[in-house]
Amino acid sequence: MKRKVGIAIAVAALVALVIVPRLVRAQMHHHGGMGECGMMGHGGMMGHGGMLPIFLRAANLTTDQQAQVKKIMEDNRATLQAQFQQMHMAREQMAAKLFSTGPVTAADLSTQTQQIAQAQQQMLQNELNVALQVRAILTPAQLQKVVQFHQQFENLHQQMRALMGANAQTAEGPPAPEAPPPM
Repeated sequence: MKRKVGIAIAVAALVALVIVPRLVRAQMHHHGGMGECGMMGHGGMMGHGGMLPIFLRAANLTTDQQAQVKKIMEDNRATLQAQFQQMHMAREQMAAKLFSTGPVTAADLSTQTQQIAQAQQQMLQNELNVALQVRAILTPAQLQKVVQFHQQFENLHQQMRALMGANAQTAEGPPAPEAPPPM
């Protein structure tokens, strides 16, 4: 039984290696790269899940600031796409090896693992640079609005986690009653 579960998990992970990058790429194309969903679609570092545009709405940017943010995003689009492509190619190579009929070891995948890690690090650094550039155009009052919005967002996120945790416990049923103390 444990072996079947392990095999099922391994197969799911292998399928995810192929499908997830394609879904992310489709998401990026659907949203125009770094459009409404932020630098990395829903998976970016800027804010929770690439939500920089949502946080910036709280700042109520001027038209000039909006143009500056758009230029920052456009200036970084090619770099991000190149990094994403590098990661995608390494994932495809890894998937090709994993889905082959021959034996595969971790050592066989080390080059691709290193390439993926390097691309992720570069993407993270690029996103951080963009976030700092965008942050630099905010006035102190706008930055305060973003900070307050972020705190509200975090509070809501914590409430959601608490609800989900409570629902997970409820789904399992009530806790088992404690055994009466020995007499």
